[in-house]
Amino acid sequence: MAEEPLSVSLRDLRILSTHLNEITDKAIQTVQEVEQFLNDCNIGISVSVPTRVTEINGGVERGDRYLAYEPVGRNRQFRFVVHDKFGPDKAWAECSREIKIESIAVLPKLIEALSSKITEKIRETDQSLEQVAQLLSHVRKGEQS
Repeated sequence: MAEEPLSVSLRDLRILSTHLNEITDKAIQTVQEVEQFLNDCNIGISVSVPTRVTEINGGVERGDRYLAYEPVGRNRQFRFVVHDKFGPDKAWAECSREIKIESIAVLPKLIEALSSKITEKIRETDQSLEQVAQLLSHVRKGEQS
């Protein structure tokens, strides 16, 4: 006698739920490790990427939900945060399993965006410091005349 579809689905759910729990635990551990690594680096620069893209306008992705790395709370500790256009912003750790799974998919993209942003900030700062040094050099030469 063939198994009924409902029985098969229930059996599959038991197996799938075990795997889902394992993979969610691994995602939580991974996000905690990445967050700790970034905090140990003392970067202090915020970045966000869409987790659900709703439009691409001029090459810029826009969405209704974003994964961000930014300061939160009274102590302004940098954390992973999910910004949701239709709900409250939440620390990643406080989000539902569904949102965690959705957002973990863009974690590599967020890390790449953070690296690119830091590279750009370093370049801009180097240029600004060079300009200021030149101005100070001119001022000092004028004072010596």
